[in-house]
Amino acid sequence: MKAITWFKKHLARQDTIRWIEKNNIQTMEEFWDKCERSDWMIQVMEIKNIGSQKQLRLFACWCVRQVWHLLKYRRSENSVIVAEKYANGKATMMELTNAWWASWDVVNIDSWVTLSDAEKDVARDAGWTAASDAKRAAWGAVRGTERYTARDATREEIGNVARAKQANKLRKMFTFK
Repeated sequence: MKAITWFKKHLARQDTIRWIEKNNIQTMEEFWDKCERSDWMIQVMEIKNIGSQKQLRLFACWCVRQVWHLLKYRRSENSVIVAEKYANGKATMMELTNAWWASWDVVNIDSWVTLSDAEKDVARDAGWTAASDAKRAAWGAVRGTERYTARDATREEIGNVARAKQANKLRKMFTFK
């Protein structure tokens, strides 16, 4: 199936369709190889059921580690560490759940006075890595961390830089089928 047909059928996102037409993308494999939007790639992965829970969780953890310096509380860092351990079979679901709750306490209670908006968002992203559903973890991490990887650019440029870096990581971690 041609990429344009697939996207019109499954996502109907006008920005994606315009990009496919502008770049003359013919196949889904070509889309995967050339796309620099990790958010679009994650959506395709969800629909096509690409990626294991382990891979998606480790990708989410990698995203948060790109902005690790913004994590101000040990509980946020711990949620990423526990999520990585869980993905590798070295932590239990109970440990993952406890890490998730502890990380969300940072966002919901501790951070309102002491953290900047960016620091709150990254703490939230750290909490997402410990979500029980790895697809939600990956999606939450992509959406949040893309905004904080560059500092001296416009918001759109920041997102573009982060999404391109994440897209390259997705291509390394996942084979398109």
